[in-house]
Amino acid sequence: LFLLSFSSKIGAPIGIQFGKFLFDKGSFLCVSSATFVFKILAFILFVIRLELYYRKTEIKSKAEENVKSNKKKPHPLNPSHIKESIAVLTKKREKNKRFYFILYFLIMVAGYMS
Repeated sequence: LFLLSFSSKIGAPIGIQFGKFLFDKGSFLCVSSATFVFKILAFILFVIRLELYYRKTEIKSKAEENVKSNKKKPHPLNPSHIKESIAVLTKKREKNKRFYFILYFLIMVAGYMS
């Protein structure tokens, strides 16, 4: 969970300084155009990454099995889904990885609450 927000936490100060530089050299139009271009570039890279991920045979077979068995995805706020998520988070793991998962979870919750 921490890794999902790490890039935005690191990227924000760099992006702010880059935006200041662009604003000094150009105008607000320059800053908004650069933002638009980078968002399109990020979306293209996301699509490429997703396509490469789903080309793996074991991932493809699992996805096809889920479609054939008509498994529905649980709603994120469903109490049973929350219970299962906490069970997965707290189950015993090798090399004390459970501690790191719980620590990442607490960091993410603290970040969202602040």
